[in-house]
This record gives sequence, structure tokens and C-alpha cells, in this order.
Amino acid sequence: WCQKRWWLISLFALTLMVMPIWYWRSTLVQVTVLAAKNEPVVVIQDRGKTILVNSGEADTARYTVIPFLAAQGVNRIDRAIALTGNGNLSSGWMEINQNIAIANFSTNLEAKSLDFKLKADKIQELAIGDNLSIASTKISLIDKDWLKFQIEGQTWLLLNPSQNLQKSRLSKDL
Repeated sequence: WCQKRWWLISLFALTLMVMPIWYWRSTLVQVTVLAAKNEPVVVIQDRGKTILVNSGEADTARYTVIPFLAAQGVNRIDRAIALTGNGNLSSGWMEINQNIAIANFSTNLEAKSLDFKLKADKIQELAIGDNLSIASTKISLIDKDWLKFQIEGQTWLLLNPSQNLQKSRLSKDL
């Protein structure tokens, strides 16, 4: 009986191996904050969709962000968000853009003032108060350097330390 229906047994065994992996990827919600020098770099994986907030400098993108995404099996970023608090937008994004496809790129800087060519499918300017939804993640730009995430009923606030924010904080502390 087994020799006549080997293809059915093989299909059943393959299904037993693939289904748990598929279920895990389709229900995974993970937020990872990567070590970066000047700005926070956040990777959100939400039910098969990947969101990258900030890229860091070129070295951070090359040695931290890209290897992390490769280890996670990410070959496409569904939404990339660049906060321009430090003014060094292009170096890290150029590095990432050469290695990983970007579907949608959003920035709080005017899109025409980007000083590099991006291979993203869609480039969008973010204005204060804009809301984005990717899978179950809701993102809103509160201030030019502040993002609010709502993920699985939890609210996260990402502050991008800009030079002006640091100077004002220092003057208040003194």
C-alpha cells in the first residue's frame, strides 16, 4: 500500500514540516531596536511585513542592519521610514538600498530634496499627523523627530535625538 501511494505520504510529511513554519511567520510580531551611534534603528516584523525606521550611518547599515535583516530572512522592506533629525540621511539608506529592495519609502524631509537616487517603488513625504498602517502596526508622526507606534495593543514612542533637541535639553539641565 505504501509503495503505491508514496507521493501521498511524501506530501503529508512535507505539509507537517511546512505548516508550523508558515504559521509562525504569519503570526510573528517582533520589534527589534538595533545598536546605532547617532539615531535609533528599529526593525518591526509584523505578520510577514517588515518596517525599518532609520538606517544609521553607512557603517551601521553595512555591519548591523543588513546582516540582521539577512539573518531574519528579509529580502524586501515593505515600509522604510527615515527621520531626518541628524541630517545624515543618505549614507545608510544608500547602503541598504543597494542590498535590499524597498517597497515604500517615507521621510519627513521633502522628497525632492533627497540627495540620492532611491530604488523604492513609492516615495512619500510624511507630515506631522500623518498615519500609516502596515499589517496590525499603526504609525503616526507626532513631531518631526517623534514617531508613535501602536503594535498589538501596545504604544511605543520613538524619539530621534536631533541636534536642536539635545541643545535644548542641555540648556534646561544647566
